[in-house]
Amino acid sequence: MTITRKAVSQIVDDINNALKTVSEKHGINLKAGRATYSDDSVVVKVEGFVVNDVQGSVGIEPGDEKFVVGLKELGSLYGLTPAHYGREFVVNGEKCTFVGINPKARKTPFIYRKGSKMYRAGDFILTLVKGA
Repeated sequence: MTITRKAVSQIVDDINNALKTVSEKHGINLKAGRATYSDDSVVVKVEGFVVNDVQGSVGIEPGDEKFVVGLKELGSLYGLTPAHYGREFVVNGEKCTFVGINPKARKTPFIYRKGSKMYRAGDFILTLVKGA
């Protein structure tokens, strides 16, 4: 058998389905991340984030965990709390949702979602999120 991109995609999907049970059992959000493969091997990174103590953690979208953790850890520096996660606001007439903070991004640490895409933003976003 030769491992293909399609097979890796299916493997990652199966791993994510299996991780749901483990996540619930241990109280940690687990997901399969980046996968690399060759003809005869595959490596899948599994990431886990503890967000049980973040307000509203039940509604956290997949992929948002690290930004919510960043919001919890650094939000007070910007006058934000975990309760700001999921706040909706409008940018250029389009509805957006605040996701959190990327601690590694200095100039544009604030993350928001518009449709299915994620965007980074600078300080201007604070007024919109706090005013929402």
